[in-house]
Amino acid sequence: MKVYALFLRILLIAAGAELLAMGILYVAGIPEGALNTFLDALMLTVFSAPFLYFFVVKEMAKRLSEREVLIRTISDQRAAIDAYSEEMEKKESEERERRIQLRRLEVLNRIGTSMLRESEIEPMLSEAAGDICSILGYPRCIVAVFGEPGVLIDRHDPDLPPAGSEAPFSLCDPDSLAILEAGKNVVVEDTRTLTSDPARSGEMERIRLGSYLGIPLYHNEEFLGVLCLSYTGPHAWTEDEIATAEAIAKQIAMAIRHDRTLSGERELAGRLYSLTNNIPGVIYRGLRDWSIAFIGNEVERLTGYASGEFLRGDILWKELIHPAEREKVKEAFRYAVRERRRVLRTEYRILHKDGSVRWVADRRQLVYDGDGTFVYVDGLLLDITDRKHAEEERLSNERRFRAIADTATDAIVSTDSAGTIVFFNTSAEKLFGYESDELVGRSLSLLVPVRYRSAHERGMARFLKTGEARLIGKTVELHGRKKDGTEFPIELSLATWKIGESVFFTGIIRDITARKSAEEELSRLATAVEQLAEAVVITDTDGTIQYVNPAFEEITGYPPGESVGRNASFLKSGRHEEAFYRDMWDTIRRGEVWTGHFFNLRKDGKVYEEDALISPVRNDSGRIVNYVAVKRDVTKIVSLEKQLQTAQRMEAVGTLAGGIAHDFNNALTGVLGFAELLESQVGEDKRARSDLEQIKRCAERASNLTRQLLTFARRQTIAPVHLNMNDVVTDMTKFVAKIAGERIEMKTSLAKGLPSIRADFGQMEQILMNLCLNARDAMPDGGVIRIETGEEVLGGEYAMEHPYVKPGRYVKLSVSDTGSGMDEKTRERAFDPFFTTKGPERGTGLGLSVVYGIVKLNNGYINLYSEPGVGTTFRIYFPAVDEPSGAVAARNREEPIRRGTETVLLAEDDEVVRKLAERTLSDAGYTVLAARNGREAVEICRGHREIALAVLDMIMPELNGKEAFEAMRGLDPKIKAIFTSGHAVDANGKPFVLGEGIPFLQKPYSLVSLVRKVREVLDTGAG
Repeated sequence: MKVYALFLRILLIAAGAELLAMGILYVAGIPEGALNTFLDALMLTVFSAPFLYFFVVKEMAKRLSEREVLIRTISDQRAAIDAYSEEMEKKESEERERRIQLRRLEVLNRIGTSMLRESEIEPMLSEAAGDICSILGYPRCIVAVFGEPGVLIDRHDPDLPPAGSEAPFSLCDPDSLAILEAGKNVVVEDTRTLTSDPARSGEMERIRLGSYLGIPLYHNEEFLGVLCLSYTGPHAWTEDEIATAEAIAKQIAMAIRHDRTLSGERELAGRLYSLTNNIPGVIYRGLRDWSIAFIGNEVERLTGYASGEFLRGDILWKELIHPAEREKVKEAFRYAVRERRRVLRTEYRILHKDGSVRWVADRRQLVYDGDGTFVYVDGLLLDITDRKHAEEERLSNERRFRAIADTATDAIVSTDSAGTIVFFNTSAEKLFGYESDELVGRSLSLLVPVRYRSAHERGMARFLKTGEARLIGKTVELHGRKKDGTEFPIELSLATWKIGESVFFTGIIRDITARKSAEEELSRLATAVEQLAEAVVITDTDGTIQYVNPAFEEITGYPPGESVGRNASFLKSGRHEEAFYRDMWDTIRRGEVWTGHFFNLRKDGKVYEEDALISPVRNDSGRIVNYVAVKRDVTKIVSLEKQLQTAQRMEAVGTLAGGIAHDFNNALTGVLGFAELLESQVGEDKRARSDLEQIKRCAERASNLTRQLLTFARRQTIAPVHLNMNDVVTDMTKFVAKIAGERIEMKTSLAKGLPSIRADFGQMEQILMNLCLNARDAMPDGGVIRIETGEEVLGGEYAMEHPYVKPGRYVKLSVSDTGSGMDEKTRERAFDPFFTTKGPERGTGLGLSVVYGIVKLNNGYINLYSEPGVGTTFRIYFPAVDEPSGAVAARNREEPIRRGTETVLLAEDDEVVRKLAERTLSDAGYTVLAARNGREAVEICRGHREIALAVLDMIMPELNGKEAFEAMRGLDPKIKAIFTSGHAVDANGKPFVLGEGIPFLQKPYSLVSLVRKVREVLDTGAG
């Protein structure tokens, strides 16, 4: 039927297709012939259809039907096979899962069993790791447990090397531990991709670590350690493997936590058991029938019976109670039960097994059931035998104490912890004026001055609250108050003691009124000694120092710790003969006072001088027990006295030199002048000219000597300017080097940026010349002269050592040599005029005196440092000024003598010099007006306005040269002047200081120099 229906469908489809084609052909206008051809084809198709059906379609349908049946059969068979295969795979998966679960359960079961069997964590973990490897087939299993105790278990196949201390998670990635601590797994399928570190890679190859699974061991959010599973090669870890590992990790973590808990409990139990058996008492549990359910081992020491004897009922506790105490104890227990008391405390005697009697304190905790019926008692027995004996001893001692206390000379007062007086002895009654009955039971504050009571009450309150008593065990000084209100100083020694749980205080009180008065006197004396500027030293009879005051350290540099205990002889300088010390000891050992002058050594090695007075100290029997020395440092005073003596000696010489210099220079001026006049008159007489030359040389030598005396005496007229000391040194060095000779080496060290000083350039040259020549003479075999300059600020320690120095900024000039040096005696006289160590043919002894005078004239300071064989150094300090330097060295120039026609006023009090100068100037063509003193010169100037120049002597009667010139300038501001002088001081003996550019002509002068100076001033406009 199905084939027939199929045929009809095909036939209808073919007919329909042909009809559709005809319609299309007709519409398309196909020719009739073509249409007929199409109809014929259609008819052929219709008539050929039966044949097609029976011979083609039907046969094909039959074959197709058979094939369909075959296909259906094959499909059904395949479906059955697929269903069977799926069922088999499902069963295999379930079996595999079952085996995994079984292995997992087996491992977990083994771990659980091991937890129950093993008491130590390490063996349990080792067994668990072995089970994991053997059951689950892993080549290596590592369990790392952190904390206390730390454990590292490494179980692996026999052919694998041990991992050592390095767990895989630290080898693979240093950050793995942080991941595991965060509770996350670390899964590594191929370790070769992890690191390029050769060290880590080599270690992984050594232990054959190919893949790795790390599971954190966590329990209740506590990180305990890591479970590590690994293969020797790459491995893709499955979810089942990870889940199994996680389950095992949980079990292991639980085991670790359980072990730690049990360890803590075991430790606590051990401690409790040890505590029970080691407390100084017996813990027990007693039942209603007086039997014992539990009792500590300490009971054997207390009673002589073992704990087992009580537990077995071999002996009852009530049988041990002393017969005299038994009924009292029972009644106390019955009363406590009737009153439903929770705690019962009793003290009674018991009988020891050896027959001795002991005292016990029984502390019982009574336990009742819900109906209020007594069930059992938990108690603590304490052996108080010793305490009871101590109490008996205490009572006996207390009786003895009362007897002793009432006969003590010091006041004894006892109070309880609240400050209530419980004992007041006889001496306390006498001291405070109270009877014992008046105070016992009253507050101790009655004996405390009113102004101190609040502090006393705060102290007692602090003790009651904290138990802190600041005065216990100490001896302190306080104030007490008598019954009449009088306050007085006391010394209190406070102690504490107990009776049972109660605390008591006992104070021993002594009236120290007399002692305080003596101490105040001693304190005043000690304060005076401590503040003395003089050193006070107390020694024993052998000279060993026992006390020094602060002034001793200030003077010697030795603190008390370095001087007390040493013999005073350590201060010796070696400058005294033994006879000096022998005389001192003989004097003080006779009991007499010794006074003298010491040269001693400071700690820094410097010698100092001191005036000392040493007195013997006798004890009550009159025997000398100590010596007291009062010493005053006089080093600075002696130094100042020497300086004063030197200054006075030099001032005296200077006064003498200055007194004669003026007249002497006037005389020399006449000698030189008339020698020049005679020289122009003798013509070619060689003998006469030679004699005149000798006269001039002698006069010039006398003039130089006078000039040096004036410089030393600081009576030389100077023209100070702002100059730089470096310029002076530079200008003079080459000149000095030529004079010093080839065997002397000159070295200079000049400071940069050196400030200026205000001084006379010529005088500075004179200083350098004199010092360098002195240095040359000290080095006959050659040596080195070093000249240095610098800026220094003097003050502080330097000013303390040199009291005459005014603190401030100074320019330093230092001249040193490597010569023979000077001893102390030579140094002391080095600046004395006419003192010299050279022969008479080599020096006058004025060189250093001149230097000294110039330095003082310029407000400077000079210090000499020298030692025999070491050399000598002179350091000179001039006050620094902030003005720039402008001085240049003056050099004489030989110029021809030029005449003039101007009017010159000549004022000179010495008649010889006046006439000589007047004649010389007149011969040179000048009109000369002569005056005998300053006032006469002013009067002449008043009447002669044509005067162009005044030549004025600095020292004249009535008006000196400067005063006369000032008066002349008032009359004629254009007048010029030249000053002359043999020495120049004002009415106060101070030298005249000329301003810059003021012409000056030093006496004795030559006639040529006078004429040249007059012409120079008139031509240049100076003056």
